[in-house]
Amino acid sequence: MYLLVFLIGFGVIGYTLARSSYAQRAEHRTSGASKKWGESLADWWQTRFGTRPPEDAFLIWARNRGTGYFPEEFNGWLAGLSSRESHAFSQALQDYTGGLGFELDSLADDSLKNKPALMQVYVEAVVIYSQAYRRAKETHQEADKTEAKVKESAKEKDGMKNAEKQASRRRSGVPEMAEAVPTA
Repeated sequence: MYLLVFLIGFGVIGYTLARSSYAQRAEHRTSGASKKWGESLADWWQTRFGTRPPEDAFLIWARNRGTGYFPEEFNGWLAGLSSRESHAFSQALQDYTGGLGFELDSLADDSLKNKPALMQVYVEAVVIYSQAYRRAKETHQEADKTEAKVKESAKEKDGMKNAEKQASRRRSGVPEMAEAVPTA
């Protein structure tokens, strides 16, 4: 009976957390391996109980009608992103294009269809930013891996005993007694 109450309580708490704004706040606070574990757990809960945020208009357009405007490399990369990664990319792209003075929604709503030169500039800006975004992500991942390796090697060095750190006296250049030449 207690197990059933516990499982129901666990399910209710998980459901509440998956649907609350706490899930987004917790996502920003976590880092490293716990973030990967937390993301997979959050994805599991959201697929079963939560509602996903609606995908933004630019991503829908870029994956469907806009594929002809972008190079194949960009289309393949965008198709390979998870919903969480594509949402993060879209938000960063919104910030970037806002700084340039245009909105991504103008690409998605076909208001630039009659302005091919402007459309080309917008598409080039998106492609250039996506290359920089990918490169920055890869560099951050490599730096995290390098940092993890450095920490791991530091832990291994700290874990060694003092005797293991010092050179053996037996291997020194002083000959042992058994090797001494007898004097007669």
